[in-house]
Amino acid sequence: MKIFVLFAFAAFAVVVFSGRSEVSQANGRYSTGSIDAPTGVRSTVNLYATKVGVYWDTVRGATLYRIYRNTANDANTATDVGTSAGNYYFDLTAVAGQSYFYWVRAENSVTSSSFSEPASGRRANGNVFPGPFPPLDPPPSPSGNSVTAAKASLGKALFWDEQLSSTNTVACGTCHRPEAGGRDPRTLFGDLASRNPGPDGTPDTFDDIFGSPGVPKNNADGTYFDSPLFAYRPQVTKRRAPSYLNTGYSPNGLFWDGRATGEFRDPLTNEVLIAAGASLESQVLGPPVSDIEMAHGGRDWTQVAAKIAAVRPLMLAEDVPGSLRNWIGGRSYPELFEEAFGTPEVTPARIAMAIATHERQLFSDQTPLDRWGASIEQLTPQEMNGLSLFVNKRCIDCHTGSLLADNEFHNIGVRPQLEDRGRGAISNNPVDDGAFKTPTLRNVELRGPYMRNGQFQ
Repeated sequence: MKIFVLFAFAAFAVVVFSGRSEVSQANGRYSTGSIDAPTGVRSTVNLYATKVGVYWDTVRGATLYRIYRNTANDANTATDVGTSAGNYYFDLTAVAGQSYFYWVRAENSVTSSSFSEPASGRRANGNVFPGPFPPLDPPPSPSGNSVTAAKASLGKALFWDEQLSSTNTVACGTCHRPEAGGRDPRTLFGDLASRNPGPDGTPDTFDDIFGSPGVPKNNADGTYFDSPLFAYRPQVTKRRAPSYLNTGYSPNGLFWDGRATGEFRDPLTNEVLIAAGASLESQVLGPPVSDIEMAHGGRDWTQVAAKIAAVRPLMLAEDVPGSLRNWIGGRSYPELFEEAFGTPEVTPARIAMAIATHERQLFSDQTPLDRWGASIEQLTPQEMNGLSLFVNKRCIDCHTGSLLADNEFHNIGVRPQLEDRGRGAISNNPVDDGAFKTPTLRNVELRGPYMRNGQFQ
């Protein structure tokens, strides 16, 4: 019963993402003489105690978006309250309890659009008091890779494009699904397709790992060959895929062992492109050249970039949302890179920066936990009981703060530490052997099976 109540407390940190965390939409046409008005404009009602969130879809050719506000449904007398280069804006000057209408106009160096359709928004009555779980604010962007709507939309296309893999069968989004809390829904405890036999190489033993199916063993010429552990089946990763949601808040690196550091280096030249805060960019560089996850043997980033430059965006994808399809508008990847970066070169660093920008916009800040932390609404009795257990059983020692995670590495004894050294293999410090990064508990209800080996249901 205690476990159930604890889970009830953790589960109230689950959120269904607003449209901004899915796909940035667009209206399709652009010329130097005109630009379309933003579509899909929406704003929050009683979700934040300190602001109103306004969101919209990417407009092809826009470099800036200007936000207007009025207490009456009249754009002509609306007040300019700010600008954003991305797909969202937070109005910090809204008065609590006052209903507003919001409009957005798209701009570039040549022209600006007409007003969008209005969206109604209202800041909630509430107060943010000091506490263990303050509401989540947006993640910062590193110097050198600021968020723009065009870059995020390009990153969205790349994230879901199976052509990023050697076999045209695996996209980033294959293993990281928003509806599954950012994890891989194919990972199932006891399932043959997601079973890695673990360090002893023998299936159906206690060290088995339930991870993500990747690619079969394959060569650059497209031929497959037999794997000792998986034959001609997709190989399975040696760790369960962590969530990609809320990963913009990672001061100590990404992956279970933190090996994707905040220093982002060009994979071709090793030049430091971003000195700090770029764990997302660094993380992108791993899977496309992993011969388990997405690559043929010996694949490098020159080959990855050359392939992306030559293929039609999302050519293999089904059910591409009209928003993203319209923004792409039949263009090639070099043309999309030109809109996002200013020139058409498709480079490894730009691929990483675009995907990281898309991921940086995926933060779940509209949960019941956030509303409770802002005194907007109360927890249910069951959630309050769970909170009490969560604190008294010292879960809060590691799962604390806005993310319900301390971003540190701990060995909690899931398996013998030398089976997988975890952080110790990165730090080369035996003290870190068997230590893994504390995962956030946001969206935890959607993310089973649990732990880095997928052994807990």
